[in-house]
Amino acid sequence: MEYIHIMEIAKLSSMHPLLVVGLPGMGMVGASAANFLIENSTRSVISHLIYPFELRRLISSTSNGFLRDNSIKLHSVSIPEFSYDLFVLTGAAQPSYNLTQYLLAYNTLRIVKNFGCEYVITLGGYQTTSPERRRVFFTTNDVTLFHIAESLGLHTFGGTVTGAAGLFVGISPLLNLKSICLLCETLGIYSDSEASTTILSHFYRLISRLSPSPSP
Repeated sequence: MEYIHIMEIAKLSSMHPLLVVGLPGMGMVGASAANFLIENSTRSVISHLIYPFELRRLISSTSNGFLRDNSIKLHSVSIPEFSYDLFVLTGAAQPSYNLTQYLLAYNTLRIVKNFGCEYVITLGGYQTTSPERRRVFFTTNDVTLFHIAESLGLHTFGGTVTGAAGLFVGISPLLNLKSICLLCETLGIYSDSEASTTILSHFYRLISRLSPSPSP
């Protein structure tokens, strides 16, 4: 069975690329933040279309009568004030089947690794019944990222991170990638623009502290 299909759209040459994962999830926090990065960039090119078999089976239509594209898109994004170009992963949904979710993460990480990507940052929501403080929590596989996040006042937590936000961080060490997951408090029952704005502000502060490794 074909679980996932990947189509390369553009051949790119990015500057110290960094992967940002923002797929739909709790409160649409990560997805909204990722879309903001794309919409406010000086250059955004879709480099790859990724078709998990689950999403290909979900046929949907737009209000004007055309089929909706259910692929997951890997964008190459340039923002002048960053030391990094960004790869931003977005989509209308994420797979729920475990194997497909794993293959999506592994294949995406393999693509960005081939472009010289060193860091992976996933964005998502942290469900709580009282999100007024809008705290941002983190988990990471890298000591340097841990100290940066801690110095920014982000909070550690114990528990499970579900979906793409957790899986991309969890398997990044398999490809020697440094990764961190940022989660902002949200009720998780509606699209939470305040949580998305909060997590973006911490994302900007975090990557401003990162220095690309020298080219070999």
